Amino acid sequence: MKKMTLSVTLVGGLAVMLAWCDAPRAQTQDDIINQLLNSTPSAAPAPAPADDAPLYRQFDYLPESNEIIDALLPSPGLARNISEIPESQRRTAGLSIPFDYNSDRINADARRWLDKIGPALNSQQLASYRFALVGHTDSTGSASYNRDLSYRRALSVRQYLNNQWGIPGGRLQAFGRGESSPRHSPPTDGRNRRVEVAVSGTY
Repeated sequence: MKKMTLSVTLVGGLAVMLAWCDAPRAQTQDDIINQLLNSTPSAAPAPAPADDAPLYRQFDYLPESNEIIDALLPSPGLARNISEIPESQRRTAGLSIPFDYNSDRINADARRWLDKIGPALNSQQLASYRFALVGHTDSTGSASYNRDLSYRRALSVRQYLNNQWGIPGGRLQAFGRGESSPRHSPPTDGRNRRVEVAVSGTY
């Protein structure tokens, strides 16, 4: 009887010891420090997609053709066969083409700008797209006169690009918005006399 009691006591004690060994041990401060030192750093965030590029880019200096291409190239997420790109998704380059005051004539300074735009629109990246040419004026003069003047300026740009760079008229559509959309303050600032080029769809 004593042997049986002793055996039971030994077995019970062994079970208690095994259970204690299997029980989770509370982490000490040293354990936490070691885990932090040996942990793998988290991966760096992925770069922003190209779709995050701004839709509008203003050029107050004479840009290179590749800069115009970068500003106008549609978002990679936009279907390439879309015939009409919604205005809210159009990439636009604001080009401060230096028209003379109260004139729609293409002067020597304006030609320097258009001779950067022409190669850009004829580039392999942009050759399959149509473009809206949107004329603007400063606020000097009446609203109706400025609206007509801005349209004539857009037409002059269209004609130059067609004649000098062989860009088909079907790829270029002229619009005039007059003084309604200034980009610089005050509205009389001469830099508001500009033509914006916006990609409008596939050709």
